Amino acid sequence: MKTKTVIIIITLIACELIFFFGLGKARDIFLNQHLKDETALLSSSYTSGITNARNISNAFYNVIINSDHGILQLFAEADKASPERKEEIKRLMQQKLRSIYEQQVKLGLKQLQFHTRDSDNFLLMSVDVNGSGPVISSKLTVETANRMVRYTEAFEEGGTFNGVRFVYPLVYNSVHIGSLELGVSAVYLAENMNSFGSGTYDFIVKKTAVGADSSRKPGFSYAQSELAENYLRENVSYEYLQDNAAVFGSIEEYLYACEIFKPIIQNRLTSGEPFSEHTVINGKEITASFLPISNILDQQVAYFIKMSRDNKFSYIVRLYQLALFIGSVTILLIFGTVFLAMQNSYKSEMLRIVLDEKLKEHENRLYIKEQMLFQQSKLATLGEMFSALAHQWKQPLNILAMYVQNMTDEEVDEKEKARREDIVEKCMAQITFMSETINDFMDFIQPSNSLDMKMDMVRTADEVLKLLQPALQKKKIEISVDSGGKKSVFASANPNEFKHVMVNLLNNAKDAIMEVKEKDKMFVGRISIEMEEKDGACYMRIGDNAGGISPEIVEKIFTPYFTTKKKKEGSGLGLYMCKKIIQKHSGDFTVRNENGGAVFEIKLPSVKS
Repeated sequence: MKTKTVIIIITLIACELIFFFGLGKARDIFLNQHLKDETALLSSSYTSGITNARNISNAFYNVIINSDHGILQLFAEADKASPERKEEIKRLMQQKLRSIYEQQVKLGLKQLQFHTRDSDNFLLMSVDVNGSGPVISSKLTVETANRMVRYTEAFEEGGTFNGVRFVYPLVYNSVHIGSLELGVSAVYLAENMNSFGSGTYDFIVKKTAVGADSSRKPGFSYAQSELAENYLRENVSYEYLQDNAAVFGSIEEYLYACEIFKPIIQNRLTSGEPFSEHTVINGKEITASFLPISNILDQQVAYFIKMSRDNKFSYIVRLYQLALFIGSVTILLIFGTVFLAMQNSYKSEMLRIVLDEKLKEHENRLYIKEQMLFQQSKLATLGEMFSALAHQWKQPLNILAMYVQNMTDEEVDEKEKARREDIVEKCMAQITFMSETINDFMDFIQPSNSLDMKMDMVRTADEVLKLLQPALQKKKIEISVDSGGKKSVFASANPNEFKHVMVNLLNNAKDAIMEVKEKDKMFVGRISIEMEEKDGACYMRIGDNAGGISPEIVEKIFTPYFTTKKKKEGSGLGLYMCKKIIQKHSGDFTVRNENGGAVFEIKLPSVKS
């Protein structure tokens, strides 16, 4: 169960981490996509603003070309007219175009300008400057339109404003006579784009595109941009911002936002790619989008900027946090449910195993009791049989003793008498030995229910050895008994049950020695019996020199039905019953390997002699 728990915990952590990083990745994808959408929205707004300005410009171009005022005829005449006549033509054209130009201004067009075939300024009508003359050096858009004699459209930094120029080549009687330039300013585009998406729009232009004298224009001047060191902003743009800083509440807050964005966007401005960035300023979530503007030579020279309140960013973050919480809780609940199910299954399995073990243990105890009762029944039957046999043996022995003793009553000479007395003594000794042996067997098998009896451990050992010594001597096994010089060692135990323990241990020692003898005919088996009394307890140690007990099984030898003998030679209950008998007498029964053999130690409470 511990291994499964560890696996579940590791799997849970792995799933949480995968979910966390996966959801974080999805959040980043959504946020990045949102920034891309904001960038695309600014690009779309700019394109829509240019399209709108182009449509207006086309409309005015058609009005000018198709009007009844003879604008083209006058402009064509100016090509070869005297200087005085050219000035008169300019005044006439201004008068004829004034109403048209005023309508143009209302719709957002910044200026109306005629250029000669050589791209020189002929007539300029602008919100900021009206008149003619060399306002600025020739523009690339105008030069391109005149050289290619085709419509040209591009962003360009101009004499009176920065913006998009719409240049139309003018042809009269199939002769190219010059070009007409209509234009919209960056501020106009910002105002126009604001209708496509609310926000604060700004416009910055590269210092290199403006030139050395950035304050030379009559219509406006430049100042350092708060967003980037190498960019300038128009003062006209600044004035527009003062009136359109609703996102921030004031122009000061907008300029502070620029300072915040400055380190964020510094590296990205050099890429010339459109992008958007997001940050939080004074608790307001602001997204800044940057759209690069290129000139007719496809050189990036300026940026349109849109800053807007963007709650969608926080919405995505909150959605991510909510999904993270719900997902984490769901994963925890799933794994918790699995863990509880496994734990309940484990508990049920363990309960079943415990119940099975208890049942087996109970069955084993019942079987052992049955075996013990069977053994006791066999001993009781054997006792009854031996009692009857002893009774049958004692009667002939008594008669035999009488016959032997009568041999000394007859009158014989001294020599014969001495011979007969010697024979009688030897016969009586054998008869007495046989009678005592019968009595010892009767004592061994005699049942007793007393557990608190005074037993002389030394005497009991002598009685057991009388029974077993002939068999041990026959096997040529040496026996040594050491009672520490004491003639008696009294312990609290039932003598007959203690004899059973001793007989079992001595027989086991004999069997172990005989196994060694089968492999080594020269082996001399030895059994030692040591007895002592100390610290209120009596000890008996029965040891042999048969090699001891293997460490792998030494802990199992007191287990019921465990035996190292052949199946027919041992039941595996002997040592188990010995331990139970000693424990029943409040004693202790242990085993250890010592001096090349096994030593069984019996500890019993001592009693006063």
